[in-house]
Amino acid sequence: MNSYDDYTGAKTCVFWDIEDCPLPDGLNAVDATNNIRNALKSACFKGEVSIIAFGDIKKYLVGLKSNKEIKFNQIPQGDLRARRGAICDSLLSWVMNNDRTNLMIIIGDITENISLRMFLHGLVEKGFNLLISQSPSNRSIPMHHSVFTEWLWPDLGLGKDPIFKRGDPVLGNGDYVYPPPPAKVPKNANTVDVTDDPDFGTDISLLFQ
Repeated sequence: MNSYDDYTGAKTCVFWDIEDCPLPDGLNAVDATNNIRNALKSACFKGEVSIIAFGDIKKYLVGLKSNKEIKFNQIPQGDLRARRGAICDSLLSWVMNNDRTNLMIIIGDITENISLRMFLHGLVEKGFNLLISQSPSNRSIPMHHSVFTEWLWPDLGLGKDPIFKRGDPVLGNGDYVYPPPPAKVPKNANTVDVTDDPDFGTDISLLFQ
């Protein structure tokens, strides 16, 4: 597992599914993005922050303009598959051009999205630091052994503290759920190559060459 000190000054890229995790009540997009940045800084992630938002952006991100720090991916509201695919493609593009950074995922439950979960686990093994924010009813328990810091949503959008930070004397408590990593599948088993999953749209095996 990564050392906390290695990432306090590293870049952070935020991948935000704005349909799964909409703006907190009473806030506009400017408020929410500022709160995300402040929450990261308060948790000692003080490097440059980039935010990539996915969803029906036009109805949410009033007052924000796309620039080098905030990028928009306009995707129809109900197209979950398209959003997941766009997030995977953006993740791959980021990690191919940025080494050992913080990856923050703001998303709904991805327990059933095995390909995305395996991809994220693989990125952690390659030295990236995984931060996550999900609503209390949509937490992806199988991700927890790879997560370094977790916020609930909309707490993150309100600038609140995380509920878990690995190694922290208070927030790194033993009540956090640590399920074991997925069991290794025998090589001769009948399996499906996750790099062929259409959710990705890109061959993720390129990352691990």
